[in-house]
Amino acid sequence: MSGAVGAAVDSLSIVANRFALVRPLEESVYSATWLGSDQHASDAPSPAAATQVVVKQIKQRGSPDADVERSFELQLLQYRDQRFAGLPTLIDHGWDGSRRYMVFEWCGDQPLADISAVDMAKLPRAVRYRMAGDLMRAVSSVHEAGFLHLCLSPENVLINLAEGTTRLRSWGT
Repeated sequence: MSGAVGAAVDSLSIVANRFALVRPLEESVYSATWLGSDQHASDAPSPAAATQVVVKQIKQRGSPDADVERSFELQLLQYRDQRFAGLPTLIDHGWDGSRRYMVFEWCGDQPLADISAVDMAKLPRAVRYRMAGDLMRAVSSVHEAGFLHLCLSPENVLINLAEGTTRLRSWGT
């Protein structure tokens, strides 16, 4: 399973001449996931002021099978810019050199584990129920796609208190 990482990286690390890598979020043997900024999304003078995104870089192992890559590309195109309750939205994808990347919206969410019960209780009951429903729909859609999400925990349930939204921390499933 992925582990959270907190060290800063060189701010000049750019993916696809567009996405600046700000800091690592998690890493596994298959991928590295970064908090980044979309340099084309705004006319901001600095990366810190640009639109924040999540950049997932796939670690290529061996030579890619052309049929598998073509099938994966078609799946990504099908889901790009589609909004699904409780799941992050894929906003861009492609290749940067020999490494595949996927970019997801970042909504300022924080893990449920970092939110106090008092803060959650301040939300109206209807909002809390809607958030729980979105989370259940997210897990269901992952299962319907043929994947199991075996680590549902307060660390990978992302909450945005200001918007009253919940997302499953599932970058690219």
